[in-house]
Amino acid sequence: MINFIICDDEEIFRDSIKEKIDSCMMKSTAEYKTYFFSCYDEKFFNFAKNPNGFNVYFLDIQMPEIDGIDVARYVRYKLGDWSSLIIFVTNFSKYRNKILTSRLDVLDYIKKLSLIHISEPTRLRRI
Repeated sequence: MINFIICDDEEIFRDSIKEKIDSCMMKSTAEYKTYFFSCYDEKFFNFAKNPNGFNVYFLDIQMPEIDGIDVARYVRYKLGDWSSLIIFVTNFSKYRNKILTSRLDVLDYIKKLSLIHISEPTRLRRI
């Protein structure tokens, strides 16, 4: 089982990531579930503590309480989870160097605006 864990405080980006995941997984026979979190709260951390399968995290970096880089440190160092994949989601290029030098074994980072279809002006207005 592959667990896709999406944590972003903006619903439009959670939905866009889910659409991309569903599109990719339609070509696969692997079983998967998608979990949504709008913040790094107790519910999120309890989920991370109890893995059930292979986890792929999509973590928003800039969040109100805790940033996604600190959450990735928690997953890697506190939980000792080095097998899960971590992908950061951000609008800010300034985090690129911090991500690459973080020693968190991060797969990649995605710019949020690349997740939105330009041909959908109504979705862009919601941002």
